[in-house]
Amino acid sequence: MTLAGRTAAIRTLTDAFTDSTEGCFRTVVVEGPAGCGKSALVHLLVERAAAAGAVVLCAAGSPAGHGAPQGAIRRAAAWQRGHTAMRRAPGGQDVPTLCAGLIEAGGGRPLVLCVDDVHHADAESLAVLRRLTGRMRPARTLLVVAGTVPHEAGDPVFAEELTRRPATRRIRLEPLGPAEVGLLAERAGRGGQAAFLHEASGGNPLLLDALLTSPDPAARTAPRRPFPDPDSLFARAVQACLHRCGARAAAIARAAVLLEDTATPGRIAQLTGIAPAAVRQGLAGLAAAGLLDETRLPRPAVRAVVLATLSATTPSTTRPARPAPAPATTGRPR
Repeated sequence: MTLAGRTAAIRTLTDAFTDSTEGCFRTVVVEGPAGCGKSALVHLLVERAAAAGAVVLCAAGSPAGHGAPQGAIRRAAAWQRGHTAMRRAPGGQDVPTLCAGLIEAGGGRPLVLCVDDVHHADAESLAVLRRLTGRMRPARTLLVVAGTVPHEAGDPVFAEELTRRPATRRIRLEPLGPAEVGLLAERAGRGGQAAFLHEASGGNPLLLDALLTSPDPAARTAPRRPFPDPDSLFARAVQACLHRCGARAAAIARAAVLLEDTATPGRIAQLTGIAPAAVRQGLAGLAAAGLLDETRLPRPAVRAVVLATLSATTPSTTRPARPAPAPATTGRPR
C-alpha cells in the first residue's frame, strides 16, 4: 500500500525510534479508519528498525483471540525463542518480570515492540501495555500500538490514557485528499483520471491501490460505472475494508445499500436490529474510511460492489423487506 501523504507520520515514527536508541523510552499510538495505512506504516518502521540493528517483537490483536488473557502480549513474546516473561502469576501481577524479560530479549540492542490491530487486543493485554509504559524507562525501547478508530471492538479509553503521558506521540491517519490522490495518479500514468480515482476510492489508500493496480477496464472509467465482478481487485479491497470496519459496520453498509436514498440511522436500525447509537458509530467509521459520500450513503463504486456481493450470495426472495416509510421531516437525519 502506498505511503504517499504520510511524510509527517513517518517523521514522527523515525524521531521516536531515534530517541529510543539514545535511551529514552517512547510510545507511539497510530490510529485511523480502516484501510488507511496503519499497518503499512508499522511495517515500514519494522523494516527500518531491523535494518538499524534493533530487536523487533511484533504481534497483532485478532477477533478470535479477543477474550484470551494477554493474548496479544504473549504473541509478541513468542517471537523470542525461550522467552519466559509470559509465565505470569495469577492476576497478571508480574509486569516487572515482563519488563525485565523484554529488556533481556533485546540483548543490549534497541528494542521495538509493535502491537497492531490493538482494537482487537484483550483487556489483560491492554492493561499490561498501560503498565509497560510506566516501567520501561529508561530502557532503549519503542512501543508502537496501532488500531482502527472508531471500531466496535475497541477500548475508547486506552489510546487516551497512553497519549496523556509525556513520552507518547500520537499519529492520526486520514483518507488521502484530492492532491495526494492526484500525485499518485500522475505517478501511475493516470493523471487524467485523478477525480474519478478520488471519487471512487474516497481517498482510502487500500481502495485506491486496488484501482491503480487493477487490470479491469471498468476500474479505469467513469466513477458512476458499476464494478460488478465480486472477484475484482477493487471488490476484494472493498470487502476487506468492510471486514476491517467490523461485522456491525459491514451490516450497516449493506442495509444502507438496500435502503438507497431512503437510508437514515433510524431505518437502518429497524432493518438490522442494531441499536441506533451503534448504527451512528458504524456510520461514523464507514464515513471516516471514505466508504460513504458527503450524503453519508455508500459511494457509487462501493455500492456496486456490495450489491454484486449480495446478488451473488443472497437470493432475492430472502432479502429483508424495506421498513415502512417514516413520517416526513424537514431535513434528512444524520
